[in-house]
Amino acid sequence: MSERSRPATRRNRLNPWLAALATVAVLAAVLYVALQRSTTTAPVEGAVSEFPHIHGMAVDPRDSEVLWLGTHGMLIRVVNRTRWSRVGNADYDLMGFSVHPTLAGVFLTSGHPGPGDRRPNPLGLEISRDTGLSWTPVSMEGLADFHAMSVSPADPQVIYAWSVGPRPGFYRSADGGRSWSLVPARALRRVVALAASPTKPREVVAATDIGLLHSSDAGETWTPVSADLSRVTVTAVAIHPSQPDVWYAYAAAPHLGLVRSLDAGKTWASLGFFLGDRDAVGYLALHPTDPNVLYMGTFESHLFWSGDGGKTREQLVRAGRVITP
Repeated sequence: MSERSRPATRRNRLNPWLAALATVAVLAAVLYVALQRSTTTAPVEGAVSEFPHIHGMAVDPRDSEVLWLGTHGMLIRVVNRTRWSRVGNADYDLMGFSVHPTLAGVFLTSGHPGPGDRRPNPLGLEISRDTGLSWTPVSMEGLADFHAMSVSPADPQVIYAWSVGPRPGFYRSADGGRSWSLVPARALRRVVALAASPTKPREVVAATDIGLLHSSDAGETWTPVSADLSRVTVTAVAIHPSQPDVWYAYAAAPHLGLVRSLDAGKTWASLGFFLGDRDAVGYLALHPTDPNVLYMGTFESHLFWSGDGGKTREQLVRAGRVITP
């Protein structure tokens, strides 16, 4: 299933599509302002039925019935796929949203201030220690806009991130995000998603516009994961936390789409879920113990759930609006 034999025209068509995704945050800001009458009276918690773009999501490692969604303008908790609520007062862009793999109630995010917010733009790294009710700055204020971020489950002090500016590139922290190193990872470009190994703190995988890439030296050097996902735009990747040989990814090619590997990325099988040239899965969230249960969020704010390893899917959100059962 290598893309080597595929004509270059497909890649050329997808590259402008991927570049256009970089404007999603700006467009979402405009949409969010139009949707909200006030940005200062957000409830600490309240029911929600629609929201702007998804920018990160994770199944709670301690309660598998809870899905957390970091979106443009609010943090959302979903219980048992039926109860949707906004949590906290954050009305800004929750880019790179991540749930800490070992500390209960600890979340990380990056992004941009909301309307009327006078904090530095971009926000750098922010942390919540109360399940998103409040957020405090940690580092890189005004310096980093982390659109992709992954905390290493093997060593949660290690965080990998991709910043789109002001100084773009691949960043690594060895102290829980208090300080960062800009790693000269020349092989990387247009990183869309990152997934740290659950067993090896120096291993990380990157979904990029030139394929799925792997590093075993904390991001210093990168190589293709497999021929199957080489020379094709990959927009999402996730490694199962308790069964590290199970990987999921989304590749923007009709013969691939949502794919799964059962041998740590060596070989891949398509699950028959392709969204065309105008949308793609950008976010994957896996059940902490069951490798067949996953959520798939798209750039156009659709959200799907699967209980059979992605073979069939139930749509939960359509274009940012919750589908009522």
